[in-house]
Amino acid sequence: MKIKLLVLICFLVLTGCGINRDSSGQQKDLLDENQIVQDFNEQGIQLEAISIKDSIFIQRLKLKKPKVYEFEKDKYYFYFFNNANKVKEAKKEFMKKTESMNIVSHNFYQIKNVLVIHQYPGEMRSEGDPVIEKIISKYK
Repeated sequence: MKIKLLVLICFLVLTGCGINRDSSGQQKDLLDENQIVQDFNEQGIQLEAISIKDSIFIQRLKLKKPKVYEFEKDKYYFYFFNNANKVKEAKKEFMKKTESMNIVSHNFYQIKNVLVIHQYPGEMRSEGDPVIEKIISKYK
């Protein structure tokens, strides 16, 4: 019995408990900041990193602070998580924290493990941004 348990533990340690990792130790299939910026650039949205201190969109969600970018008058807040479920939880957390507020026009998107909050001028739109939707479809 002890030998079987020892063999099982060794097997799990050697296989990394089934998590796919690349050569740098990062989990495979997770998007990072560089990949997201590249995806937007490929779609003609040349993102520029900015620093913002006074926006409701820069709050911590699930203990993560967003990476903030700007293109023309639009702002993009990217929250990077270690799995897709955290994205859903973070969106719920944001909605709960801001439910009584009247905040500027924005839409939420999920691109795999990344929560994207797209803030834009003008009226709220019910349809999604076609560029972001194209990036999402790339990963489906």
